[in-house]
Amino acid sequence: MTEQQPQALKAIGELDLGRFQRPVIEGYPNRFIRAAWYLVNALVFGSPVLGLLPSSIKRNLLIAFGAKVGPGFVCKPRVNIKNPWFLSIGTSVWIGEGVW
Repeated sequence: MTEQQPQALKAIGELDLGRFQRPVIEGYPNRFIRAAWYLVNALVFGSPVLGLLPSSIKRNLLIAFGAKVGPGFVCKPRVNIKNPWFLSIGTSVWIGEGVW
């Protein structure tokens, strides 16, 4: 580093990223459950064909993966839900087509 660079840039250049510790997020499932969800999300929720399954089936799948879903839930096709274990949906909620 040259003497002309600000002190902040020198400090950033000296960081040791090899000592980085991944944060522990409470309620985050293991990689097998996450992989299973990504598959279910792609096949059932994201698909224009399987997305036509009844919303009751989609609701039960969300609950099985840890979501809290109230009665009267309606879910249209081509929906993308990343982390159902952190999802909370109230009563009589509709999720429209193409929602992320």
